[in-house]
Amino acid sequence: MFAVRDGIDEAAGLSWQSTLFGSGPRSIDERTAIVRHQLDSTSWVDFASGFASEPDEVLGHLLTSLVWEQHEMKMFDHIVWQPRLSAAAEVGDEPAPLRRDLDLVEQRYGLVLDRYWVNLYRNGTDSVAWHGDKIGAVAHEPLVVILSYGATRTFRLRPNRGGPSVAFEVRHGDLLVMGGRCQHDWQHCVPKTSRAVGPRVSFTARHWPR
Repeated sequence: MFAVRDGIDEAAGLSWQSTLFGSGPRSIDERTAIVRHQLDSTSWVDFASGFASEPDEVLGHLLTSLVWEQHEMKMFDHIVWQPRLSAAAEVGDEPAPLRRDLDLVEQRYGLVLDRYWVNLYRNGTDSVAWHGDKIGAVAHEPLVVILSYGATRTFRLRPNRGGPSVAFEVRHGDLLVMGGRCQHDWQHCVPKTSRAVGPRVSFTARHWPR
């Protein structure tokens, strides 16, 4: 059985940095420029720079209110700690600005986002490897919504059958949505970086098929 260790104090110690990003409230008009990037004929990514209404407030809330943990994982024949912290978040417990942002996303895509998962990349050595999200046995074209808070990190996607990768520089308050057959035919990752970067929180919301 894989182990889990507490990362709450470590995450709380990062909260003071949230004010460094300097993004105040934004109007709805400034958050409607969602650009679609067609990865292939059936997979796409929507991206909106600066979508989040009050990213500083949400970043501080997530860092200090969630139960952050570090999980073990198997790598080849070794058990290692995942290079990031993770936390579950409950629908209905969101801070008000995040709830308003999610409402706009739900209205645009015509569905209810009912499963949350949050990752904390503490610095440039934290990462997540290539993978595709598994969302229910019957989800033909699942929607994965990511709101990013904190430091800028590269988000990469690559086709399962091989070929060049696609990169997005995801910044404080940006929205990234993967749709179509993206989770079936493409993988995504957040690679390590040698740049000196602060913490980044990735808030992921999904619609889970019943």
